[in-house]
Amino acid sequence: MFPLTLQYALNAFILIEIKWKTFILDLRMNDLKTLAYIYKTHSYKGHVAIRWDIERLELDLDMHFAFLVIDQKPVPFYVEDVFLKGQGMVIKFEDIDSEDAAKALIGYEVAFSKDDILVMDNQSLNDFKTYQVIDLDIGFLGTIEEVMPISGNDLAKISYKGKEVFLPLNEALIDSIDMYKKVIFYKTPAGILDL
Repeated sequence: MFPLTLQYALNAFILIEIKWKTFILDLRMNDLKTLAYIYKTHSYKGHVAIRWDIERLELDLDMHFAFLVIDQKPVPFYVEDVFLKGQGMVIKFEDIDSEDAAKALIGYEVAFSKDDILVMDNQSLNDFKTYQVIDLDIGFLGTIEEVMPISGNDLAKISYKGKEVFLPLNEALIDSIDMYKKVIFYKTPAGILDL
């Protein structure tokens, strides 16, 4: 055990170091952008797959932290490993060392520091809320009430003839988008309106 005065000095140093790190993180939290969500695990070693909420995003792969939005507050997670994969990335967070621990993170939104964002196309899935959906054959289907990021296939919720309908938002079904008029021209899959 350390002498009492040395122990106090060590405690003071630790407290100062903790306050300094907290101060740095508080500064960074003011500059965060929530741009992605965790949609699945990637390996048994604790990696998680992250999908962008926007059309295009390039990040500094040497980032130190990513922030999970937990109870509407950004919580910093130290990044041990990161690599790009498809329309997103795979991240390994410090202390998340098993598939079970990684599964507990599924569904959380992920925020990044503006300093770590190199390129960003601001078109977000949530921007489609209030867009009208017009089928190429049927005509007006409804107005998008909500966009739900579901792993592998984002869904737009509309009301069609008095019932809720969930339309997959993927490139094969979207003919075109008129951003100015807020209209999505859509090729509705057979039978989806009858579900």
